[in-house]
Amino acid sequence: MAKVFFPDHLMSYCKREREVEVQASTYRELVRKLGARYPGIEEVLLEDVAVAIDGEICHEPYMEKIATDSEVYFLHRLAAG
Repeated sequence: MAKVFFPDHLMSYCKREREVEVQASTYRELVRKLGARYPGIEEVLLEDVAVAIDGEICHEPYMEKIATDSEVYFLHRLAAG
């Protein structure tokens, strides 16, 4: 199962859990499963955060593949301006 790590700014959505394991083959599936586990987090993960999968920041992660040993980190999204 993929390991998912939550930063401080998502603690109110994920029951203050820092790390969870989720069985998912794509980022889309991962977000859906996290949304079922943590109501309200799905929209935040799709719109308000950046994501790194196995150490690489994904700019359009929706269909990114996730391996069973992947590590997924959510990050503050930085705005350019």
